Amino acid sequence: MSQLNKAVRWCPLYKDTSRAIKDFEGGVLMISHNAEFFGEDEFCMFDNQEKPDNHYSHSRLLCVKLEKDGSTRRGVVTFSYSMGAYTPHFGDNDRLPTSNQFGVHWPDQVDVDDQYDVRALEVVRATGDVVYELKVV
Repeated sequence: MSQLNKAVRWCPLYKDTSRAIKDFEGGVLMISHNAEFFGEDEFCMFDNQEKPDNHYSHSRLLCVKLEKDGSTRRGVVTFSYSMGAYTPHFGDNDRLPTSNQFGVHWPDQVDVDDQYDVRALEVVRATGDVVYELKVV
């Protein structure tokens, strides 16, 4: 993702970084789960933020819209919400009928003062405000 214009090049997502989403500077947007098509060329997914040099970045809910860029398409980030913890596996990001996003994850590590095994939350797309949150111990 380009930090200047939040654009990404769209490629299939695999652990093989040569086939991952790449930004214009050559960086890689790493392993994602459940990329789902929601219409109007928009895909939403759970982005682990797993990187070979930093395995503990905060995972996030992510939506990307494909836009024409000459003869190809590029992905433009339309929604991003940090989950506040790294999740190496299991995560999901779905759009609700209200147009809010519903996310769930099983984090690898959490803050000592905030212990839980799984977390689910609804986030307002326009503002990033949390509508509700459920944590299961």
